[in-house]
Amino acid sequence: MGSAMTTVDLGSGITAKAIAAGEAHTCALRSDNKIVCWGWNNFGQLGIGSKTIIGTIANQMGNNLQTVDLGTGFNATSISAGLYHTCTLRSDNSVVCWGFNPYGQLGIGSTDAVGDDPNEMGDALKAASIWSDSTVVEVKAGDYHTCVRFRKPDKKIGVLCWGYNNNGQLGVSGRISVGTSLSDMGDALSEVVLGGETSALSLATGGGQTCALKNDNTILCWGQNNFGQLGIGNTTNVFKPTVPVDVGPDVCQPGDYTSFSGRFCSACNAGTYSSGSGFQSNASCTACAAGSYSSSVGETSNMTCILCERGLFSTTTGASGLEVCMNCQAGSYSSEMGRNTSCILCYPGSYSSAIGATNSTTCMLCTPGTFSTTSGPTSNATCTICQAGTFSSGSGRGVPCQLCQAGSYSIVIGSNTGANCSSCLSGSYSTVLGANSSSTCTNCTAGTYSSAIGAPALSNCTLCRGGTYSTFVAATSGIVCEMCLQGSYSTSLGANDSASCILRLCAAGSYSSTLGASSRENCTNCPAGTYGNFSGSKNSSDCISCGGGTFLNFSGASSPAACISVQGCSAGTYSSTQGATSSVCTSCQVGTYTTGSGFSSSSSCTRCQSGSYSNETGASSCKLCIAGSYSSGIGVVSSLDCILCQPGKFASGSGLFASENCSLCQPGAYSNISGSLSCTLCLAGTYSNTSGASQQLTCVSCVAGMYSNVSASTACSFCQAGAYSSSTGQTLCVHCQAGTFSSAAGATQAATCASCIAGTYSSVSASTACSLCQAGAYSSSTGQSFCVVCQAGTFS
Repeated sequence: MGSAMTTVDLGSGITAKAIAAGEAHTCALRSDNKIVCWGWNNFGQLGIGSKTIIGTIANQMGNNLQTVDLGTGFNATSISAGLYHTCTLRSDNSVVCWGFNPYGQLGIGSTDAVGDDPNEMGDALKAASIWSDSTVVEVKAGDYHTCVRFRKPDKKIGVLCWGYNNNGQLGVSGRISVGTSLSDMGDALSEVVLGGETSALSLATGGGQTCALKNDNTILCWGQNNFGQLGIGNTTNVFKPTVPVDVGPDVCQPGDYTSFSGRFCSACNAGTYSSGSGFQSNASCTACAAGSYSSSVGETSNMTCILCERGLFSTTTGASGLEVCMNCQAGSYSSEMGRNTSCILCYPGSYSSAIGATNSTTCMLCTPGTFSTTSGPTSNATCTICQAGTFSSGSGRGVPCQLCQAGSYSIVIGSNTGANCSSCLSGSYSTVLGANSSSTCTNCTAGTYSSAIGAPALSNCTLCRGGTYSTFVAATSGIVCEMCLQGSYSTSLGANDSASCILRLCAAGSYSSTLGASSRENCTNCPAGTYGNFSGSKNSSDCISCGGGTFLNFSGASSPAACISVQGCSAGTYSSTQGATSSVCTSCQVGTYTTGSGFSSSSSCTRCQSGSYSNETGASSCKLCIAGSYSSGIGVVSSLDCILCQPGKFASGSGLFASENCSLCQPGAYSNISGSLSCTLCLAGTYSNTSGASQQLTCVSCVAGMYSNVSASTACSFCQAGAYSSSTGQTLCVHCQAGTFSSAAGATQAATCASCIAGTYSSVSASTACSLCQAGAYSSSTGQSFCVVCQAGTFS
């Protein structure tokens, strides 16, 4: 036992407010006003929409416990368990029960069990039907019956029971169960007769009996009495209670008190209550608080103290009648019930003539253009009209009217908008708050101006800057500030006369073109490259530029002698700048050149002649067009302007200036590209008799019977007698062999070489005829290259 016992886990952060136990199930009313049950569930007594037993394994408890669904928006206020059924009083004072129901103990007019099917719980739960115009205040469940205490229309608390009645536990005649039919319930239920004008203070139900504690501190019990459990001195069952249980001297219940031990208790007086029991003095009864009253005696709670309605108040405690609640007076209100101090005064800026006002909306607001600093006024007579120079733009102003800002004024009385505050015109200002006349707007003085409308201070008048002055009063723009003339200056701010402009002369070599100069230092030096040779100059145009070929590298020069001659411009450059500030040489442009130095004009740059070009600035000479090209233009700037000689022509020299300088290729040669330096010769074996040939095809091969043994031939030669050429493009002719001859020129075949006949010979090639054998020799066959000598001893 003790700390060794395990507590029931109802879920994280959840505690119990009440518990109830049946035969084999237990239920708890949790701190969140939800009901959870665990244990045996054969009749749905756990209220979870099934017959599942809960609590036999750990993971069914705690956060896994399913709460009983009492319907949308309903919570539980109490819990009671019978043998196999469970009941609760819901937050709307209705009674719902679930579980075992063979005797109608659920109060739904049937014997159907409820809670073992999910469709029977939640919004499907039926509330027990009791008397009309009555309210249940307590529900108790016995083994097979259910009883309630209920408040009747006459405010007395009675008892109603339904369910099993075999032993009279319902407190009505007969042994018939009540609640198995709808006709048993509602206004058909019989009230348990408690006797006299008494009420039931509490109920208790057992297995087969029921007991009630009455407000006269007596106890009545009825039902089963086999063991004397009814306390009436016998064992007879009671169906209608008549004899109270004798429990000895009374202990006064809540709402009563006694000053001595005895049987009689006195009720607390009207205007008081007592929530505890056993009090022995009227002083123990608590007075209803100020702002409330109670006209009934014997009350047990401050809930019976009726609060004074809104619009009323009472400072009296223990009041017994409504008459103590007094009306709020005009100029005040009370928006809460039970106010125990004086009513709330209407706030400044409002008033009310209503008596018994219940909220602040009865406090009427002072209209725009008025104000009131008084709390709780009863009429609008306290709403004071705003004076000229002030305004109130909202209703209910509780402080004095708002002042027009500095820089503005208003002549309107009772103004309800700041728009009635007219701004001082530009060129003026006003420092007055709440001004009521335009005369408060002061003009800006001469030498100053203001473009602002509604200027609130003298500082809004801007001073004319140094070098300027103004004679105008109330000027609205800086345009009135006239500039000191050229050659004069003024250091004064806000000058109001031209006399403030001081005359001064700039020295030679300087000038002043400034209008509105603010200091003597406004003289500007003639810039470098120029000089000024007189004083008092008023314009930069008086500064004279140094001439071409000279420069001046400092400002403020007063003589042309200060201009320095430019020296040493190299070939390809010159200097012609007027007013130069340094010795700067300018390069001749592309396409031009100079060969000398020290030139002072661009005209000294000579344009390149035909056949040449210059592609860079500052050239001291022009470049010649390369061999194979020419240029007829003057001042050419690129080698791309040199035109190549056409195919069929050539030029071996550079710097040519006309197309005529390109020569035609001679017969026996050709040129097939542009820009040729020379012509290509026709090969040996070919010839060409064309001038200016531009293709190799003009070199024609020599025909058979002819040849060309040198390049650049203009014609082919015939093969001589004793030789032949059988194909084209030959560089030489083939000789007839020894033993043969040919007398024909231009022969094209080897067959023209004829064999020497017998008796003749040819000992060399290319023979044009055969020779006769000499005496003493012979040739017996043709084609011989020699004759045979007669043998010794013979002759011919």
